[in-house]
Amino acid sequence: MHQAAALFVSGYATLRQGGAAQEAKPKLSRALKLAHSQCCNHQLVAQSLSLIGTIVLDTRGGDLSQSLDMLQSSFTLSKAQEDLPAQLGCLQSLLRLHRIRGSNKEEQDALQSYHKRKLGQYDGVLAAAAADEDRVARLTRGG
Repeated sequence: MHQAAALFVSGYATLRQGGAAQEAKPKLSRALKLAHSQCCNHQLVAQSLSLIGTIVLDTRGGDLSQSLDMLQSSFTLSKAQEDLPAQLGCLQSLLRLHRIRGSNKEEQDALQSYHKRKLGQYDGVLAAAAADEDRVARLTRGG
C-alpha cells in the first residue's frame, strides 16, 4: 500500500511541477497496478485512472478511446464510493474529451446536465457540512 501511494504521489508531483507526462505516466501506471492487485484500494485506483486518462487526453495524438475507458472506469469507481469531488473531476475531463472527439450535441448536453446536477449535489453537501456547528467545531479542533 505504501509503495502504491508513494508512486501515486511521485507521479502527481511530477505533473504539478510541470514535469513531462512521459515521466509521470509510468509512475501512475505502477501505482495503479499495485493499488489494484495488492491493496484493493479503490480510491487510489480511481484517482490513478483519472490522472492517466487525463494525461492520455492531453497528449497530442493520444488514444481518445483509451482515455475514455479510463475516465469512465474512474467515474464508476468514484460513484460507487460516493466520492463527489472525484466524480466532478472525471466529468470535467469527460466533457473535454467529448468536445475534442466531436461527440454529438445531445450526448454533450446530457453529460453537461449530469455534471451540473452533481455540482449541485456537491454544493448541497458542503452547505450541510458548513451548517452543522458540531462538525465545524470538531474540525476546527482537529478532531
